Amino acid sequence: MRALEARGFSLGEVLGARGSWNDMLTTSATYSAIVRVLSWDLAELARRPGVGDVDARKPGLAYAFNPLWLTGRDARFELVGFVPRLDRAFAEQGTCGELRLVYRLALTRPGRPGTRLPMTLSVIMVPRGDAAACAGLAKALLALPAAGSARVTAIADILRVHAAAPRRVEVNLQNLHGPATPRDGEDHAEYLLRSFDVTATGATERPLLDTPAEDLAADQRKELAAFIHEHFDDVDRGTLVLPTRFLAVRAISVSPRGLARTRNRPFATLFGKDADVLFADLPYASARIARSPRALLRRLDQGTCQGCHQSRAVAGFHLLGEERSGATFNALAVGHSNHLGAELAWREGFVGALAHGEKYEVPRPFAERATEGPGAHGERCGLGELGFASFACAAGLACKDDRHDELGACAPTDGNHEGDACERANVDVRPGASGDHLRPEPRQSCVASGIEVLRDACIPNETGFPGGMCSDRCEVVGELDGELACVDIPQAGYEEVCFKNHDPIEQCLATRTHRLRARACAATQPCRDDYACARAPNMPDGRGVCVPPYFVFQARVDGPRLDR
Repeated sequence: MRALEARGFSLGEVLGARGSWNDMLTTSATYSAIVRVLSWDLAELARRPGVGDVDARKPGLAYAFNPLWLTGRDARFELVGFVPRLDRAFAEQGTCGELRLVYRLALTRPGRPGTRLPMTLSVIMVPRGDAAACAGLAKALLALPAAGSARVTAIADILRVHAAAPRRVEVNLQNLHGPATPRDGEDHAEYLLRSFDVTATGATERPLLDTPAEDLAADQRKELAAFIHEHFDDVDRGTLVLPTRFLAVRAISVSPRGLARTRNRPFATLFGKDADVLFADLPYASARIARSPRALLRRLDQGTCQGCHQSRAVAGFHLLGEERSGATFNALAVGHSNHLGAELAWREGFVGALAHGEKYEVPRPFAERATEGPGAHGERCGLGELGFASFACAAGLACKDDRHDELGACAPTDGNHEGDACERANVDVRPGASGDHLRPEPRQSCVASGIEVLRDACIPNETGFPGGMCSDRCEVVGELDGELACVDIPQAGYEEVCFKNHDPIEQCLATRTHRLRARACAATQPCRDDYACARAPNMPDGRGVCVPPYFVFQARVDGPRLDR
């Protein structure tokens, strides 16, 4: 990505600014217009009760994104991904889909390692053309060299030949984060989602694809239900395009717990308990994904901005990018989400069919489970509802109701082992910046080092471990033991000390960690939902340890003082 930036694809060059640091990005009319909207959003969201002064670090409060980062001379957006989305042609007729350049916000502070922050900005080019032109683009993508300068040159050529100026910009940023407290039971983060059309004079707000407004009137909800009836096949295929009159222009997603959180499910909120009646008479027998009213509603929610970004995501994102340094502290081992990793094979199949002039008949996968049949450890599975019956678990695993949702997770049948969930909880919806209220159930027993241990081996939600996590002590950081690895985990309450003082975070944490076993991970060995694959010392390249994502400080806005 650094080499591609050097070929003329830094954010500043793509948006026509006079430089790539954020103070110079403001010379771009497009970027300036986007910053004006985001600054207004951030100011409004930060005024709500429950958002505190980041220097005070009072328990129970959330802390906000600093809008000065958007224009700072020590901040910039790093290119982290080139993402061809030819499968998105359904959203705009006469196009070959989208070519996306994804950028991640990063800060540089004097005397400190650079750090990335939880904000991505996607610049979207929309290549136009007939079937032959789109097939040519697909062939060029399939012919990309595997690596090296030849691959960089080929991507640059594709962008210059097939993509004109940017058409749209999409923003996903964490507007606040609140650390776990005993009162509320776990971390809470909100994410601001926006889309913009690039214009000759700047940028304008764009309605969010398939994301209904939360305040639709009763007659609009009735009309929307009728539209879903008429376009059931599109819902099932994953090609629905809602009319603008139903759409929101801004969305807020929340983390953790994915679609178990009501705010990530706008369709379920709009139709509620009436869904089983409203959508009872649809042709579910012929469907491939939406096989019941409950599956239909979940499929619709997965297609919204907030539902998509909270379906098997990493702290609200699907592409955070590979690290640019060899650091093992505050670094990710895997820079993409489980959802993205699982969907890549389907996207490649689509591009292959397009290159040969064939119609791709495979529907877009279910966002939380890309394949049917036996699921691996941690994959989502059906708990008895007809629409999810095909999502089973592999031998030795059973579908465990881990968060009182329509879907469970595949977990060992012989008990909760190191890294497994061990504390279910109910979520009570609570509006506002403080997040929903969590009501944990009694902690379950764990099997640690082959011995069943009662509650003491289960690290609870209230210390920042979504769903709880079984673990036991270990000695050597990075040491692998089958599917487990040894890692240093910050002790409960470390934020109140280490984020407030002016000491480097590495020094502060030196005496405030526990050395524990957790599940090892890699791109082909994903973590369970709500966990990130983080680097650890002494581990092989590409391997990491599954930890709560907000223990990786680049995934939260309220990080160490010296780094913010």
